[in-house]
Amino acid sequence: MRIQALHIEPTNICTLKCAGCARTRFIQQWPQHWRNQSLDVEVLMQFLDIDLTNMPVTFCGNYGDPIYHPDFVGMIQEFKQRGAAVTIITNGSHKKSEWWQELTSCLDKNDLVIFSVDGIPENFTQYRTNADWTSIQSAMTICAQAQCMTTWKFIPFLFNQTDIDQARIISQSLGIDHFEIECSDRFDEQTAHLIPTIDL
Repeated sequence: MRIQALHIEPTNICTLKCAGCARTRFIQQWPQHWRNQSLDVEVLMQFLDIDLTNMPVTFCGNYGDPIYHPDFVGMIQEFKQRGAAVTIITNGSHKKSEWWQELTSCLDKNDLVIFSVDGIPENFTQYRTNADWTSIQSAMTICAQAQCMTTWKFIPFLFNQTDIDQARIISQSLGIDHFEIECSDRFDEQTAHLIPTIDL
């Protein structure tokens, strides 16, 4: 059976402390056992001894944000050289404009960057703790001007449930191609206070 697509978590490093994130929960409970780890690019590419031409490859993470891999640009370059179509899912915080320009220079019309930003600049850090709007806005602008496609993914919470239209307007002003609402399935006793109260 031929592999149809790949989902790769290149690192467990992240700058955020989102309340519903498995990484945040693990570090809260067992901080002494946490170690930052990242895939070795050379080893990964040797392991993937398959044809990657037009292969959809998603870079995301349950424990980390892919852009914080120490050589994420180099990893993307390797996949693009082998013909893959990449999707990058990230919050987009804390990277310099020059880094985003280098990354997007590797991407083409078959690639997609998805920014996970839940709210508007004034309130989205109520869930995305430690996120930074200034660097996100710069990243969105650079990606929107590049060849790749872009999406703003918005999770509704109690604090942002009435800001969806405003966020959509901001995304349009930045040139983002798509605005997507994705309801969370991670609510529990620690995040119950964030559950939205309106039908979406």
